[in-house]
Amino acid sequence: MKRIFKHIALLFTLTLATVLGCVEPYEVATQSFENMLVIEATITNELKYHEVKLSRTYRLEEEGPAFELSANVKVVDDTQNTYNFIEIDSGKYKSVDKFSVLPDRNYQLMVTTSDGKEYVSIPTKLTPIPSEFSITAIKETNDAGIDGIFIYADSYDPNGNAKNYRYDYEETYKIIAPYWSPLDAFGVSMAPTNPNPPPLHEVYTLPRTKEEKTCYNTLESTEILQIDTSLFTEDRVTKFPIIFLPKDDFKITHRYSILVRQFVQSLEAYSFFKTVNKFAGSDNLFSQQQQGFINGNIYAVNNPDEKVIGYFEVASALSQRIFFNFEDFFPNEPKPPHIVRCDVIAPGLDGSGPEENAREFSPLIKLLLYDGFKFVNFNDPKKNVNNPYLVVRKECGDCTTLGSNIKPDFWID
Repeated sequence: MKRIFKHIALLFTLTLATVLGCVEPYEVATQSFENMLVIEATITNELKYHEVKLSRTYRLEEEGPAFELSANVKVVDDTQNTYNFIEIDSGKYKSVDKFSVLPDRNYQLMVTTSDGKEYVSIPTKLTPIPSEFSITAIKETNDAGIDGIFIYADSYDPNGNAKNYRYDYEETYKIIAPYWSPLDAFGVSMAPTNPNPPPLHEVYTLPRTKEEKTCYNTLESTEILQIDTSLFTEDRVTKFPIIFLPKDDFKITHRYSILVRQFVQSLEAYSFFKTVNKFAGSDNLFSQQQQGFINGNIYAVNNPDEKVIGYFEVASALSQRIFFNFEDFFPNEPKPPHIVRCDVIAPGLDGSGPEENAREFSPLIKLLLYDGFKFVNFNDPKKNVNNPYLVVRKECGDCTTLGSNIKPDFWID
């Protein structure tokens, strides 16, 4: 579910804000607040390590939620099989072992916080599994007249039992630094012992010691994408739009991959997520008609009146990953521009100007040392004695500023 419930936590805080008259956005602050546990948990029929995320609601003036630390988390089925989770990061709990949900069994999530409060979900069963699922990438023009690539999902359940679907996705794309050089530049300034001579500025190059030319970045979806086929003539999803990638999107410059997962939801889970989506899509979150609390399927054992945000979902899941290159859809066309403007410049080694300490300042060393500029090439030493090197912004010469230099295990070139 990625960061879906982060939005729920903030939205509920908004519902508690006292907003009875005109609102001045820059003065908005929480007038009433309840510190509630927020639970994100979906387990599926996939054999894998499952995750549960725990956090707390947060005030309007705060940047984000506080994570729930040191909790005891487990999933138990109706035959008393127990799947324990351990905290691997702040508020993120991962199952100790891989497991998959089995049909016709009831599962419950149980959470005990560090202060001894207990929370449990209602018993929940696995949803039906469709027989077909696929995704396709199609070159099209969207409603705004922009050329690009649509990613669509298709599904079919001949038994007609699935009906309620939710989708999420994970994008991964290759990044190639357009002005990468095998050399890196370093600079030092040495103050003279005699105050009369100017300081000595030196810049030298060395081979780069780590991969900075080719990287990969991964983005997780935060949208709630749903469709209900109960009114269709058959339980079939055809060309459901997952994402649109404009032709000039930096992500598709070289090679792009997307993993789309389809979850079959129970009617209760579908309704819960639909309500959340309605909250998130409200045109005016500060309207006088504030929405109420969104009920999930998790309750506090110690205090039945305590509010808990979240939903424990037991869903069948199918997934597919595809890859494509920019040239696959736009052959012989210019690639999208780099994510930042890449101007190659030749700053001076020694400063110049009327200021008394101008020569003590090295524009080149400042850019290399403090602004992270990267070496591109040597300048003509005869014509540019004080401008020996060509440099560029770090985003243009070092891909690790935009992604990871570790190739994902699933990546196929």
